[in-house]
Amino acid sequence: MQNAEYVTQRNLLIPSAVAFANKKAGKYPQSNDERDAWNRAYHGKMNDLARPLTSGQRARAVIKGRA
Repeated sequence: MQNAEYVTQRNLLIPSAVAFANKKAGKYPQSNDERDAWNRAYHGKMNDLARPLTSGQRARAVIKGRA
């Protein structure tokens, strides 16, 4: 997979990761601890969702919201 394709595919995962972080840590974190929890949830989910992109697997099911 070339860089531009990877970036495009990874960007398609952002809404799923945002929804997960909002559910896990709150949609509008106020304190530093809440923002830290949101960031951990978001980045952890992005890493999980993007893992197939770096391992040569297809991520279409994830992108279509089946994750």
